[in-house]
Amino acid sequence: RWVSPHPAVGEGCTGCGTCAQNCPAEAITILHEQAHVDYGRCIHCFCCQELCPERAIAVHYPRLTRWWAQPR
Repeated sequence: RWVSPHPAVGEGCTGCGTCAQNCPAEAITILHEQAHVDYGRCIHCFCCQELCPERAIAVHYPRLTRWWAQPR
């Protein structure tokens, strides 16, 4: 959880439900016209990011991962 990239839902989400319908882990729910990811169930496949018609889901890299990946 501290180093794994995970999907982050942005403000462009319209709540269409495409991500929730196609999530193999069933980790996404639509609440108040916004997608919400249950990171405990997420398998980090990023199907949601690939299929989002609004491009509202991005890959978030935790700070520790960004620090580790910096060239030395």
